[in-house]
Amino acid sequence: MARRITKKDLIERAAEIFKSRDKAKDWMKEPHKALGGKSPAECFMTLSGAEEVLNLLGRIEHGVYS
Repeated sequence: MARRITKKDLIERAAEIFKSRDKAKDWMKEPHKALGGKSPAECFMTLSGAEEVLNLLGRIEHGVYS
């Protein structure tokens, strides 16, 4: 069974990418086109949504954001 992805996990990952915990928290609140207009904070409530957010963070990290 896969470990549940927590909001803390997502904020920590975003903070690594954005080099700031405050920027990460702000990013979590903003709606994103890549998430169907939802914020990462809204999406993380489901496992598939949390995985989408992690995927988006990976794309941002590698410059493939759309």
